[in-house]
Amino acid sequence: MRLGLTAILAAAALVTAALIAREWIRSTRSAGIDWQADGGSLGEEVRAGVHPGVEHLLLSSSALKREVGVVVANPQGYDDASGRTRRWPVVYVGHGIGGNEWEIFEVAPELVLQLRQHAFVVGVNQGRSGGYGPAETMLAVELPAFVDEQRRTVTSARGRALTGFSLGGMTAVYVGFRHQDVFGTIGGFSSACYLIGDCERIRAAALATPLVPTSNVVLASGTAEDARIVSFQRQLAAALADHPDLTVWSLPGVGHDLAAQLRFRLEDGRKLQDAWVAAILSQLDVGR
Repeated sequence: MRLGLTAILAAAALVTAALIAREWIRSTRSAGIDWQADGGSLGEEVRAGVHPGVEHLLLSSSALKREVGVVVANPQGYDDASGRTRRWPVVYVGHGIGGNEWEIFEVAPELVLQLRQHAFVVGVNQGRSGGYGPAETMLAVELPAFVDEQRRTVTSARGRALTGFSLGGMTAVYVGFRHQDVFGTIGGFSSACYLIGDCERIRAAALATPLVPTSNVVLASGTAEDARIVSFQRQLAAALADHPDLTVWSLPGVGHDLAAQLRFRLEDGRKLQDAWVAAILSQLDVGR
């Protein structure tokens, strides 16, 4: 009976993925997605060498049949003599619906600096599909292999976190749950399920792959956000209530604003930014 139920759940997940992938193909054809961005003034500064250790790269994606923009920020000390043989974990960060690979560096530079004390920070242009269709292959297969080839990384699931805000948060949850052998930590800020389809169907598709005990899941959203975001996080957290490494924050009165969320003071006096960084890094292999 258990095998039969597992097979049914797996089949349902495949059907869900196929349906949303079809919508993804339709939307990308009509929307003319820009899969790489110049980064404006910040991009000009990076290309001029104003921000050492930060580089804009292009991933040639076979899955998407195009080049995808990636911004890689090295950890502090990466080029020091003492750090030249060390390997570091990677925190991948996806963007919101109107963003691109530069978004996290523009919206939350202090968060990036804090993460860079311990890890690479990689901003990726994941498109608008929420990780469905060819974008899933790009994010879970091509992107980690590309970054591992370019940098001295920890090349295991314990060396990778997939995170994001809004659409990027939803992408992290969906792709991260389905590829726990690639990403050991999954972090969703304000996971905007409704941007890519029916929230209940997406939640079921993500949960069709059971969490392994070592997976670290970190979720945050504000109570003043779209009710669908609030409900999605609440139901997801309830489904994962018995998971040993689950951290969930519901921020009173905070809306769909990453900067405001990061500034929010928790009951213990910490800013959410500090608590979130600690939670994301808690299960990552800091390397040797």
